[in-house]
Amino acid sequence: MHWFEKIHQHAVRCSRQYKRSEYELIMALQTVHAKRVYRKMGYASLFDYAVKALKLPEGNAYAFINVSRKAVQMPMMTKALETGEITVSQAKRVISVMTPETQALWLEKTKTLTQRQLEQEVAKENPKFSIPERIKPVCTDRLRLECGIDEVLENKLERVKAILSQKRSKICSLEETLDAMTDEFLERHDPFERAKRLPTRKPDGTLPPTGKTIAPHPSNFKGRNKRTGESQAALQRTSPRVSRSNYP
Repeated sequence: MHWFEKIHQHAVRCSRQYKRSEYELIMALQTVHAKRVYRKMGYASLFDYAVKALKLPEGNAYAFINVSRKAVQMPMMTKALETGEITVSQAKRVISVMTPETQALWLEKTKTLTQRQLEQEVAKENPKFSIPERIKPVCTDRLRLECGIDEVLENKLERVKAILSQKRSKICSLEETLDAMTDEFLERHDPFERAKRLPTRKPDGTLPPTGKTIAPHPSNFKGRNKRTGESQAALQRTSPRVSRSNYP
């Protein structure tokens, strides 16, 4: 065997190991999600676990998580990943249109078509995906966001933009509008942000005073004298009974 053939064989083995590792990671993520291992390890979500614990880049984390979830319903795709016929990068392009009934068709297209041809086929099946979602860096601290939206969402964005501009007394950009919307959503729904607002318990298990006075419920004053606070029943027991016969 020539020296270049040895190098080639080594590269082939590395490629097989790479594809096998992809499949094994897909299976591992399915187990982590099914058994909620990420919560037991102290992470709020599977994505948070994949990025922080597994050290995956965010783009790869999204791809592996989405493919792992879809693979649960697609046994043929799972088999193709196991044998190395397709990669996670290829699978992520078709999972948006693949169904249990059409998985064989889409797997065949994935194996035979180029990336561009495959994206065109997906766009024909669902025009919503004709504009791929992507975030690309353009300089040190700036990124470009690309995605497709419909007219309904465009109108919503314009309304939010107008409200925000009126609130801040200036014309706000789309970037400022998206920033305000995401801040509002995270403030309301992010488990980490909600946990920050919870008071920390003392060693004895009690909560520290918050400094807020809790007003008594209006029902507590039912049947009470507004001036003295005494109940009407108590006033009747202590007041002398007066009858009409006591008057001349």
